[in-house]
Amino acid sequence: MMASTQRQSIHHRTEEGGWCRRPSRGELVSVMVILVIGIVFRGLYLGELHRMPELIYPPVDEGFSLYWATGLATDDWSLPPDAWGRDPGIRTTAYIRPPGYAFVLAGIFRLVDGKALGLRAVQMAFGLVSVILAWWIGRRLLGPAVGVAWAALMVLNWPLLYFQGGINGAWLLVLLSLVMTALLFQLAQRPTWHWAASAGAVLGLMALVRPNALVFAPVLIGWGWWVVRRRGSRNRFWPMTVAAALAGAIVLTPTTLRNWRVEGTFIPVSANGGLTLFHGNNDEAAGFSTSSVGRLGVFSSPWVIPDIIARLEMELGRELAFGEASKILGGRALTWMAHNPGRELVLIGRRAALFWGPDEVAHNHVVGADRIQSPLLKLMPIGFPTALGGALVGLVALMVWWRRDSDTSLLRAEGTLETLVALGLFVLTWFVSFLPFFAASLYRVSILPFLLLGSAVALVEVGRSIKSRRRELWGWSGAFVVAISLTHIPFVSADIGMARWHYDRGLAWVYEAQPERAAESFRRALAENALHQPAHNGLGKILLEGGDIQGALFHFSEATALRPRDPIASSNHALVLATMGRWLEAEEGFVKALEWAPTNADWWANAGICRERLGDRRGAVDAYETALARSRHHRSAANNLAWLLATAPEPDLRNGQRAVILAEQVVASDASLPTLDTLAAALAEAGRFDDAVVVADRALAIPDSASEGLSAEVTARRELYATGRPYRDPPAASQAEAEYNVEPNIGGDDATKS
Repeated sequence: MMASTQRQSIHHRTEEGGWCRRPSRGELVSVMVILVIGIVFRGLYLGELHRMPELIYPPVDEGFSLYWATGLATDDWSLPPDAWGRDPGIRTTAYIRPPGYAFVLAGIFRLVDGKALGLRAVQMAFGLVSVILAWWIGRRLLGPAVGVAWAALMVLNWPLLYFQGGINGAWLLVLLSLVMTALLFQLAQRPTWHWAASAGAVLGLMALVRPNALVFAPVLIGWGWWVVRRRGSRNRFWPMTVAAALAGAIVLTPTTLRNWRVEGTFIPVSANGGLTLFHGNNDEAAGFSTSSVGRLGVFSSPWVIPDIIARLEMELGRELAFGEASKILGGRALTWMAHNPGRELVLIGRRAALFWGPDEVAHNHVVGADRIQSPLLKLMPIGFPTALGGALVGLVALMVWWRRDSDTSLLRAEGTLETLVALGLFVLTWFVSFLPFFAASLYRVSILPFLLLGSAVALVEVGRSIKSRRRELWGWSGAFVVAISLTHIPFVSADIGMARWHYDRGLAWVYEAQPERAAESFRRALAENALHQPAHNGLGKILLEGGDIQGALFHFSEATALRPRDPIASSNHALVLATMGRWLEAEEGFVKALEWAPTNADWWANAGICRERLGDRRGAVDAYETALARSRHHRSAANNLAWLLATAPEPDLRNGQRAVILAEQVVASDASLPTLDTLAAALAEAGRFDDAVVVADRALAIPDSASEGLSAEVTARRELYATGRPYRDPPAASQAEAEYNVEPNIGGDDATKS
């Protein structure tokens, strides 16, 4: 009872001492200056982003998030270029990524009417809200000086600004984690179920953005038990725990029910956990993202997930929902970890070293290269290693404050120590939650504010030493130098990613229809790294479309040699071979691509064309049928299949009625000379010779100087139909060649070198 009275007295004195009083005029002016600096920085960075082609066509996961948000906001689910025609099934499968950020981004999308710069501006505005929260929380926890210093460091930290300018949920996690901090401070002061429920709800919201946040839930329960014991109110523990759990469950319930409805499986947030775990734990894992998932191919972006699942289905011989497939892969990852304990320990060590190290590890973003290329970001002084070094000094300073009598009222006020312990536990839990997966700069952004809080404490201690002219100034200054020097030592190095930076820029120029700029970017990528496989693939595409067949063949050959399991490179290599008339090699290339991407209807259609040119009509029919099974409105496959069903010399291959149905569907969307020719042949095979003549006349009425040879053939076939005879195709089919018009694809993701 005496201890409790003493704590209440201390808290009362701190309020009289002024650290919880209303902000002074000088403090408010300082905060306003900080916010103005923050606004200026954001304006300058928005100006940089405005000149980047990636603003409209963000790469990899950012493009996927933008597609998702656009679909939610407008109900327009048209696939972007980097989807390669694959529908990821967002509306029909369990969430393949956490949905929280996508829904928030959809709301912002509607607010700014989809303007790309507006999306970033709103996110940056929320970043300033985080700065204000940091100031307010900091002054309540440790005094006005710490609050102002914390806000200033938040504005000067370049990774926070960088990720606010991207299409990712890092800024949202930062905001939610600061809100949770404020709630935990209230809970530490007054342990009631109301504050506990609020904290549980916010943790649930964080889990909707990054499910790793759920790992903090049991830690938070243990922390709550410690708090109520210190307050002498153990009877509040269970009401608080139940309230927090219920609030978190209520937040997650709509997502869980939605996943249950579409797949019939309990998936609280998203089903990508098992796939991501397998991504980080297989024979080719390196501690960071390598894009490889072993014999299942390349996991370069969410767009390729359908192909990975299809590959797994072929292996198991049955259909799989995404949730089930991810669980199978998660089980394989755990088995691999159990059978390779030594390798797993090495991977864990690499992940830990990269997580806390000074290098910016690329994943969805080439963070280090982006900073070097930014006139603003490279001038901003505070990054992750500086924040970490300052936090270590700040931790020592807090220990000194705890022992210093004059500062007893500052650190021992109700709720302060408990909140600081909670923040320390959150930082450690967040780090541990990523150890089984792989390291990436994106994953550590959420703990940056709390490292900056420690740095703010260290700066305040140095400032006090200067003001009071204490001899400790030299000690604190030396500690800063030593700590920051140590945190800048890369015990495990990661490639800064300049080659990938140029490649991503080139990819955006491709989507902007500026091939010259794209080619220059791809060449710069190859100058940085001659073995950069995606750049070879991208440059090959530009050269092929520009008519440089030999140049395209060289770069596509290099791309397939560097990454044999990349289906895009294999299909592009096959495409240039087909352009050269090397049909057998082209067919082998498309089949190889389909081993790793069996859902691609274009490549099945192209394989059918190659087989038809080689005289393998049965193989061509199988390929066209598979293409239509993958995409029932595939025009080339439908037209070519209808032609074979109508004109094949083999009686058992012909099916006039089905040929008519397919051809009519094609003509309904594309009434061209070749497609009308196919419909006329189908009608003749079905015995409708008068209709065949009418359609042939309709085809011949289409002016098309590029198809004079085909017009002559249609004229000859019309004469057959007029005499009641169907057309039979000779061994080499010209119709398939006319439909061979699939463009080269570009995409993929480069692994970070270490």
